Amino acid sequence: MCHSILITGYGRSGTAFLANALNKSKQWSVFHEPRGNADDLGRKMKVDMRLEEESRETIFRETKYYGEVNSYLRYWTFIHDHPNKFLLLRNPLDIFLSVCNRKDISLWDFYLRDIESWYKVFLRWKDYDGWEVIYFDQITTNIDYLNSIIKQTGITDLTLKSKILNNKVNTNRTIRYSNITRLSYKWQRLAENRLEQFEDI
Repeated sequence: MCHSILITGYGRSGTAFLANALNKSKQWSVFHEPRGNADDLGRKMKVDMRLEEESRETIFRETKYYGEVNSYLRYWTFIHDHPNKFLLLRNPLDIFLSVCNRKDISLWDFYLRDIESWYKVFLRWKDYDGWEVIYFDQITTNIDYLNSIIKQTGITDLTLKSKILNNKVNTNRTIRYSNITRLSYKWQRLAENRLEQFEDI
């Protein structure tokens, strides 16, 4: 049995919610992005990424009852050899809408292209690389589904009650755009043209 858990995906996909839920286990320690998120990684490209990857791999290989829900792990190759790996997926249009509510408009085009690029990668991982898939919409609304994911990870001392679903995701931010149709016509069409193909991933 593998005694570590690796969960990755794209940012704005419920990583903090899931990490906090799993970390309620008394046996396991599950962290949310303990070494920074994907944006931090991009700002630190001067670091020797090979050595950094090796250090992360060692943690997963040698630390028992350890888990991470960490979007930036998607950048590294060792994750494909990990036996207990999960891919956290959210409707990419909803991810982009979350970006629009948090980031300056000057960054929207970058994120739109980046989400599209990564979801093409995720589609391949989902089908061919032995990833188990976790769906954002289900873990945040369906307690039976969330508990089934917990058991699937190998955490056996934790069963959550439905009140945890009241911990809403991202409510500490002002919501300027409540749905994709609230964006300008230009951005709505750009987002739909690039991301609608992944809605059923």
